[in-house]
Amino acid sequence: SMKKSMLSNASEILSAYHYDEYPKAIAELQSEYSRYDEYLDALKKLNDPTLPENSNIKQSAKEKIGENVFSEEQVESRLELLSFCIQRLSYAADYPEYISSVNDNIAYLSDVELFGNDVKKQVVKAKNDFYGLDNINISAEPDISVNLLFSDTVTDILVISAAILSAFFYSLKCRTANGGSVGKSRVFIFVGLLAALTAAVYVSNICIIDSEIGLGELGRSVQSVSEYRSCPYAISVGTLIIMRTAFKVSACVIIYLLCTKILLIRRKINMIPYIVLPVAAELLLHYFGSKFCFTTLFKTESIIGIYSNSSVFGEYVSTAAIALVMCAVLLLAAMIAAKKAVDNTLLAAKELSEKRYYDEINSKYTEAQMLRHDMKNHLTAIAILLDDGKISDARMYLKEINSEMDSTKLPIKTGLPVLDALLFKKLSGMRKNGVAVNIELTANLSETGVLEYDLCGIFGNILDNAYEACVKLDDEDKAVNMTVKRQMDMLCIFCENRYKDINEDLSTQKQDKKYHGMGLRSIRRIAEKYDGTLDINFENGVFRLSVLLNITKY
Repeated sequence: SMKKSMLSNASEILSAYHYDEYPKAIAELQSEYSRYDEYLDALKKLNDPTLPENSNIKQSAKEKIGENVFSEEQVESRLELLSFCIQRLSYAADYPEYISSVNDNIAYLSDVELFGNDVKKQVVKAKNDFYGLDNINISAEPDISVNLLFSDTVTDILVISAAILSAFFYSLKCRTANGGSVGKSRVFIFVGLLAALTAAVYVSNICIIDSEIGLGELGRSVQSVSEYRSCPYAISVGTLIIMRTAFKVSACVIIYLLCTKILLIRRKINMIPYIVLPVAAELLLHYFGSKFCFTTLFKTESIIGIYSNSSVFGEYVSTAAIALVMCAVLLLAAMIAAKKAVDNTLLAAKELSEKRYYDEINSKYTEAQMLRHDMKNHLTAIAILLDDGKISDARMYLKEINSEMDSTKLPIKTGLPVLDALLFKKLSGMRKNGVAVNIELTANLSETGVLEYDLCGIFGNILDNAYEACVKLDDEDKAVNMTVKRQMDMLCIFCENRYKDINEDLSTQKQDKKYHGMGLRSIRRIAEKYDGTLDINFENGVFRLSVLLNITKY
């Protein structure tokens, strides 16, 4: 509501005085104010058309104006500036007296014997709150820019909308996850990103206002700000800005987590309590006059900026402390609820993925049975071709049958559903690209005690490396042979394949060098986890790899 130029001029005037000089500054500015007020009065009389030009009033007005000629607008602007500065200086100079009068009143009330225990406890609490505030030096610098910063309702609406949208897109990603590929920890990664972006938005507000108007000295006492003159806490303006930003970021994260929980509920009717109960609680808290409710996380002045305390089990506790505890509890509860909802959703996605895999397996069985049923007819057709001497046609027919049998070849059964799915996908892709894969499995991997996650890492990396080597070979050399067996207390995994142009240091041939050796390092890490080993040998164009896992404790 005030011009930027006036605020700049007021800051220049007020920053020139030290705390001890405020009474002197008030006298000087009041004297100047009186002179300009008399000048304005004389200027008005001089310009009054109802007065004769030669009247004593106009002659006296001319003498007061003298050679200094200012317009009425200039004088009024200067008077407005001086009035603002005097008001700020008067408050800052009178603040110690105000605190002293409060302490005197508290001391008087403490000696009165007419009050009950509840009132006495309030008096004691007030005494503790105001203790030490009489030693605070209040700055007279303008606080309009800080008050403007604290009226950031539009920003609150924007970050709340961003939190709700983020929860919507994350929940959508969770629902469409293929076998839980989103990952449980991503909910907390999203929380961290959202918190950082929310903090950045509020910090940008600070930067914008500081560049346009200026925030003044952030180290000055918070009581220098008009909205916080009765604040019982001896903190700086900068500290309060940081606290408000932290509260707002926490509130934004809580909204995001609660929305994630609500959006991931399978039965939509269960969403009603999560929506109705918070709104009802908010209305009840407002109705009973509570100083703390969810909206106070965005407007912390309601719990920090005024002298306030609440009764907790008969004891009066600072509302700010209650707000901090409730905010922490609410944040923890929201995180637990959101993580549980994400876990359930990803589990459902994993179950759906496994169901699709088993449906695909069943379709392969059906195709194999149909091929077996038609085999008699195929053999009859081949016999007819041979009897007619059409050997080349018979060979072509056999090749087509062989190709059909490869396409319906049943996947490997390891005893672990996720590993079965992984192998099926890997082997199907490799065979489709002309790489023959032969796996001899004589161990039930579900009984080894090795985590399914670790086995997926081993088999996946082995097959990826073998495929990378085979695609560079001629057609007849594209083969991967793998053996998996259990010997005593060891799980043994052997793999061999031919290679071409391998480097002695096993460095990658890929263009993206940052992933060099990641697969082998991963296999070695898993082997060491189970007190095992990884051995590699390559000579005469054959690459051999063996992984031994110690499963004694299983």
